[in-house]
Parts: sequence; C-alpha cells; structure tokens
Amino acid sequence: MLNKEKTDRLIKGYAHGQVFVRYPLREIKFWGQLALSDLRLQNVPLGQLTTDFDYQQDRSMHFSMQLQDTDNLISTAGSYHFTEEKPDLRLQVNTDISNARVFLPLFQKYIRTLNGQVSGNFTLSGQPDNLQMDGGLQLHNLESTPRAFNSTFLNNGQISIKDNVLVFESYQISDSLHNILDLSGSIDFNTLENPLFDVHIFTNDFLAIDSYSSPGNLLTGKLMLGAEADITGRTNKLVIQSTIGINKGTDLTYILPGNSLELINSEGIVDFVDFAHSHLNEEVEANPMFMIDSLATEIQGVDFSTNINIDPAAKFSIFIDPNAGDITTFRLKGNLLYQYNDKLRGHLRGMLELEEGFYDLSFYGLVKKKFIYDKGSTISWSGNIMDGVVDFSARYVVKTNSVGLVSNEISSYETSAYNQRLPYEVVLNVTEQISNPTISFGIDLENNQRSINPMVDAKLKALNMPNMESERNKQVFALLVAGTFIPDNPNISEVSSSFASSAVRNSVNSILTQQLNNLTGQFVKVVNLDMGVNTFDDYTTGQSMTKTQLDVKVSKNLFNNRVSAELESHIDLDGSNPQPGQRSTSGLPEYAVSYNITKSGNYRIKAFRENAYDIYDGEIQNSGLALIFIHEFNHFGKKDSGPHSNSQTPKIK
Repeated sequence: MLNKEKTDRLIKGYAHGQVFVRYPLREIKFWGQLALSDLRLQNVPLGQLTTDFDYQQDRSMHFSMQLQDTDNLISTAGSYHFTEEKPDLRLQVNTDISNARVFLPLFQKYIRTLNGQVSGNFTLSGQPDNLQMDGGLQLHNLESTPRAFNSTFLNNGQISIKDNVLVFESYQISDSLHNILDLSGSIDFNTLENPLFDVHIFTNDFLAIDSYSSPGNLLTGKLMLGAEADITGRTNKLVIQSTIGINKGTDLTYILPGNSLELINSEGIVDFVDFAHSHLNEEVEANPMFMIDSLATEIQGVDFSTNINIDPAAKFSIFIDPNAGDITTFRLKGNLLYQYNDKLRGHLRGMLELEEGFYDLSFYGLVKKKFIYDKGSTISWSGNIMDGVVDFSARYVVKTNSVGLVSNEISSYETSAYNQRLPYEVVLNVTEQISNPTISFGIDLENNQRSINPMVDAKLKALNMPNMESERNKQVFALLVAGTFIPDNPNISEVSSSFASSAVRNSVNSILTQQLNNLTGQFVKVVNLDMGVNTFDDYTTGQSMTKTQLDVKVSKNLFNNRVSAELESHIDLDGSNPQPGQRSTSGLPEYAVSYNITKSGNYRIKAFRENAYDIYDGEIQNSGLALIFIHEFNHFGKKDSGPHSNSQTPKIK
C-alpha cells in the first residue's frame, strides 16, 4: 500500500506490478508494469493509474500511462531517447473527460462548481529546448463558478495548437443569463519563456459578478459588463487596450470593514483540524480589484489602458459602517480613463456625476435619518485613484418651527409669528480628496420661504458662516435628534427647550444604559446587575426641573430559588436641589426579600422597604412584612365537587 501522508495526504493508493532488470555487458535494461488502484490525490478519488515502461540498451525509454475511472480517461504514450548530443522526446496525450466534477476538490479553493466535458489530444516532439506542439481541445458545456465572482460561466468551443501556436476557434463563454462573451485570437509559444499574444475579447452584456451576502464577503450583488479588449505583444511588453461599460442591471454592494476592533488572544484556544478533508474547509477572500493589481505586478512591463463608461441605471451601495448601519446607495453617470504602465502607475482621469441616491445615517440608535443626495454632485480624478476630489452634498428635511432659531432676535410677543412649521434642510457636505475627505453640515431653507421670513433668512446666513461651526453643529444635532431648534435664550420657549433637552439626554441615556449593562454583564457574574440612566421633568418643587438619575438594581436567587433578594437605588446625577432642611429619599436604597415557605411557592413571606411620594407628606418610606398566598382555580363561585363536574375550563391565575 502506498500512503504518503503529511498534513494534506498528498497521494494515497494501492500499488502492485512487476519490474524486470537485466545487466548484460555493462548495459542495463529494465522493463515492467505498475498499477495504482484506488488512487487519491489530496483525498480526491481519481480511479486507477497504470503504466508500462521499457528501457532499451540503445538508451531509449518507451512508456505508456493511463488514468481511468468510471467517467474519465487520460492516457499518454511516447518515448525519450537519452543522448547528450540530441535528446529526443515523442509524446502523445489523449483526453476524454466526461465528468469534470471529479476534479472539483482539487480546485475548490478557487471555484465552487465544476461540471462538463473536455476531450482532445496533442503531441509533443523534438528536443527539450525546442519542442513542437500540435493538437487541440474541445470544451463542451464546461461549467465553473469562480469564488471571486460567484457567477457561473459555461465554456464551449475549441482550442487548437499547431506549430506551437494556440488558436481560439469559436470559443464562447456564457453566463447564467445566457449572455455570450466571445474569445478569439492566438498565443504563439515558439518562444516559450516570452509568448506572443494576439487575443480579442468582446461582449455586449455579461454577468461578471453574481455574489451573495455571506460572512467575510465584502462585495455582493450583480455586475453587468459590456467589454471589448485587445491583448497584444509579448509577455515582457504586454499591451492591453479595452473599453468597459458598466451596464443597466448592475446592483453592487461593497461592505467596508467596521471600526470596532476585537482583540482575541489565541492562548487557550484549541483548533481541531481534519487533515483528510482540510481542502474542503479552505476559503479564500478573493477581491477582483486585488487580483488585477497582483496580475499587473506579476507581469512586468504591462501597458494597460481602459475606458470605463457607467450607465445611469447602474446602482451601487456602500456599507460605510456595518456596525452602526450607515449605508449609501446611488446611481452615477460618466466616463473614466484608467492607465497603468511603466510611467503611469495607476492613473485615473475623468469625472462621475451623481444622478440620484441617499445616505442612510445611523448612530447606534441615536440618529437614523435618510439624507437625499443633490443631483449633480461629482467625483473627479486627474491622477492617483485615492487623490480623487469629491464634491457631494445631501439633504434631510425637518419640519419644525423657527422659535428656537430666532429666540435672541424676537420678543415674547412675537413668538406666535414663528410657530409655523417650515421645511428646514439639514445639509451634509463631503468635499476635498477621497483619501482625506472633509465632512461639514449646514442648514438651509427654500428661497420662497426665505423671502417671506427675512429674520429667518438672516439668521441662517449668519449660522452658515465658517466661524459659526460649533453653533451650527449644535443646531444640526438638535434637528436630527429632537426635530427642533435649541433656543439660545432659555427664557424663550421654555417648554420647547425642556423638551429638546430631555429628548437629547434620553437619546444619549439609551446608549449609556446599553454600554453599562454590557460592561456589568461581562465582569459581574455573582449577581444579576441592571443599570439604567433616565431623564425626566420634575415638578415636585412647583417648577419644572430636568433631573437625571442612575437606576441600579441588584438581584439574586439563593437556596435552590427558595429565597430571592432584590436591591434597587436611584442616584441623582443632575438636577437634584433639595430645599434647606429637606431630606431627599431618592438616593436611599429599596429592597425586597422573598422566601417560599413551600416548594411550590404558594405560600410566601416578603420583607420590603420602598420609597414613595405622598401628595401631603412629600417623599416618604414604606417598610413592612407581607404574607403572600397564591391559589389556582378554574372558575369563580362555589366549588362544585359533584360526580358530574367534569367540564374542562381554562385555568385562571
């Protein structure tokens, strides 16, 4: 048994055969037959391999080899003449693969599916440094799905080889929508280390990417391409000229990695690996852009240029921050020219103009608004890709009154004149270079509304001045979170100001509450600990006062859940101002201890202390001892225990 086994079990099978050796007059001669049955390459069953060989006294080796399973047959036969002056090779290879799926595990790192048929033959003859190739291959419905694109391609056509020149004859690639990509031309291998290319590619519409959403997959959706390309020249001076159209039907989403980083220590982690099937578990994060860059790096001297035309119906989306939920979706139009050669290492020229789109801004539950892009926003390039200049603006409409905006400019008698709700626009501006963009906010109002509200118009012009960025951002935040302006003067619109303040605080409080509970849940294991932050308007003093409290609750079950204890306290963080001589009970803890007298819990005893507010006595404390009795019954009224009381009624607790 042949079993060469390392980490990947490279080859495995059962070997049997016979070898004969003769050594007459110092000239060795040997011949024989060998067979490998149940042959496996990287644990992939390939069938049976048989070989015959015969080494003659004239220093020539004649051999034949055949690899066969139920559906596939690959055979080769030939000879090699060992001479120092003129070594000579004669080789004939025949291929008849009816089920290409057998070979899928060998390439599963790069493709998801492989099916179809391949047949043909070719010959090699001549000296090793000057081999002559002739023959051809016929591909019939050869289907493959590259992992990098997840789009299924169907290959049909013939590849012929004559005098070391490979020629694509009627070679077509179909996508899953039955669109055709034509591949024609030739590759001259007479200079094997530096072949000569003359290849032409053409398609009107082709589904190049059809990727689905999965963990680790950053590019999802569909990419429809029209393309025409010419590849000419030798490998050391390859010229690629192409025109690419991003067509209607494109709907691509790119997911940027989130900003949250998690540090994981590998110490203590046990990783179980099945070497026999390790090739089935390997995944590749393949990015088409990285593949193009890698290819250009490997092929030195490449001269690559392409014109890119984008159809306005093509749709693109980018997850700016997957953790927060920020996403932008847009449609573009424009033309770009990309060049890569010895002088221009990735030069991009042109401009893209925005047709329509939106930016869904989400800040961990605090803000979730949809900004609509202004048509005509642009991105332009005249050099490096990351040096592109962006000039984008997007708007979100908030209908609110103008009292908070002009509070310093009006008197209390004029407040009612500005209570009308107007459609204010929060403007998000993104400018300067893509690699280091500048993001700013503005507040705008339609011209017809400005003309009939001169006070508002003057205030907006002043607010949008560069030196008013801090005040402007404060009002933008108020509009997005609370839906209203924050008055500069607290005496104006006290109710509106209090409402805005409470709304903003409670939005922030929800974030604090979530983070506090995450921390306590991670580090406090002995008891159940819940924390929360709450903001409310307190009128106990006769006047409105905004208060913020930290609520802390600790609970624990003991003695097989027979005893349960709870401790709760409300700690004033802001707005607590007790009168002289007045003692506040808000910070005093409340507790409750319950004991189940019976295992079923029908009889319980409970000791408690709680804080309360009485309309006459103010803040008071209640303490006591309670006896609790719990009984389940089927219906109200006198209990019927007669022989006919078999009616089924639902339980009422």
